[in-house]
Amino acid sequence: MDSDADGSDLFDDIMGSSYINDDGSFKITGSGGDPGGYSWSKPDVYVRVVFNNDKGVRLTNEIDQDRYANTPQHDHNNFEGTLDIGAWVTSAAATNNGSHSAFG
Repeated sequence: MDSDADGSDLFDDIMGSSYINDDGSFKITGSGGDPGGYSWSKPDVYVRVVFNNDKGVRLTNEIDQDRYANTPQHDHNNFEGTLDIGAWVTSAAATNNGSHSAFG
């Protein structure tokens, strides 16, 4: 994801997508950024994990929206290159805005 507005993810751009492997790993290739050739035009990268898959497993809230968890949205502002987010864990308490997620 490319964060476009502080405090909201309504206008964020999807830069790429993938599925989590059986061992819990994943790799995403994507591109993004804001208009212009300025140093601040590079994407503000974060990762969103949506809790659903094509095998019938789906975690939703009370109004049937997919639940998801985000890595911190502004830890990698104006980023270019390969990003390794390392290992992280999310809990079953993830909300539809990722606000109750635990990362480590």
